[in-house]
Amino acid sequence: MDSLDFFREFRNLLIHKTVSGEEAIATPSSLLIEEIEMITEKIKHPKKVKDLFLSEVVTFDQGDKLSLVLKKVKEKSYSQFPVFNDNKLVGIVSENGITNF
Repeated sequence: MDSLDFFREFRNLLIHKTVSGEEAIATPSSLLIEEIEMITEKIKHPKKVKDLFLSEVVTFDQGDKLSLVLKKVKEKSYSQFPVFNDNKLVGIVSENGITNF
């Protein structure tokens, strides 16, 4: 992260290296402050995998009936579907797995 290294060095320059004992050697611009705040937000609130999905993810619950699963597989034409049990991922249903079953 080149930006983080730059900001770290800039911060150290501002805090630790002054022209006189009180006067700062440089003053950060509002653009620089906005960029630092944006990076800080990205660190505090990183993207999650679900944020990368372009469409709704079709999932199944471990207790769903096989007939429902087969209907959705045919309807959606996806090759894999996550299976959950109380919001915990327990496996994947795949077209290949269904045909082998």
